[in-house]
Amino acid sequence: LASVTATNITLSDGQTLVYDYLVLATGARNKLPSNLLSSSIAEAQDEATRLFDAVARAQSILIVGGGAVGVEIAGEIGHAYPDKSVTLVHSAPRLLPPNFKPGIGDGAATKLKRLGVAVHLNEKVNIPPGTTFDCTVRPLTLYGATGREYTSDLQILATGTQLHTEYMETLESALGTSLRDERGAIKVNEYLQLDLPQFANVFVPGDVNNQPAGAKYAFKAAEQAANVAQNLIASIKAPETGRPAVLKPWDGSVANMILVPIGKTMGVFQGMGMALGNSWWGDVMARNLKGKDYFLSQTEKDFPPRK
Repeated sequence: LASVTATNITLSDGQTLVYDYLVLATGARNKLPSNLLSSSIAEAQDEATRLFDAVARAQSILIVGGGAVGVEIAGEIGHAYPDKSVTLVHSAPRLLPPNFKPGIGDGAATKLKRLGVAVHLNEKVNIPPGTTFDCTVRPLTLYGATGREYTSDLQILATGTQLHTEYMETLESALGTSLRDERGAIKVNEYLQLDLPQFANVFVPGDVNNQPAGAKYAFKAAEQAANVAQNLIASIKAPETGRPAVLKPWDGSVANMILVPIGKTMGVFQGMGMALGNSWWGDVMARNLKGKDYFLSQTEKDFPPRK
């Protein structure tokens, strides 16, 4: 998707499509290795093999970013390769998102250290312009804001997602107003419609809207998609009834739940009124609910591979 106007969209290949209703669900992209860049299954398998080989060959690995992805990557590498030097650097005073209880982040740090992972908090790594993070094994020295030196053979950037909303620039220019917040997320109303009255026919579910972080889980995105589908059907059928569409507002609920495996045997969990950071129960929950395959088997059921 290259651009959006009030009546049509333009694709990156130049094709223009006219719409009556539009759903913008373009999502967000993680960085390598959390998100493969390949466009086919065969290419993705080759890319994954190269990534695994890079981890196996590197003797020292630096992971920048201590959210769930960074913690999980550090834990998996630390567990699989106990003799490697693994360092995790995070800019905040505690690991994992700040909307979770302090014991969750503290427990994650403690358990990573049990695997031999060096954890540095309150440290922003200065990344020179043009530095690539493509999981290539190469000696590189980066410096933290404190002056600390981080030398490694392999560098992994796990500093969050990049929203795919740049196509809104055309519409913003035409209207003379910003339709996105400071993060680039598209502003929506309570019905997950583009937050301008004249665009009641444009719906925006999932990562690209400006709902809070607790609404960005996969199952929350599925709930938003169902809400949008219901409202879309109501909007399309309304002219047949001669009455305005009755839309259902998104309930705005967030999930203050997190499940983070740390290696094959440990992890942390918050949910159902429990916060299990240093507790061994966190290990049990993470190991049995997510650690076996990171929900891959369930994803395969939900999205069967094409034959």
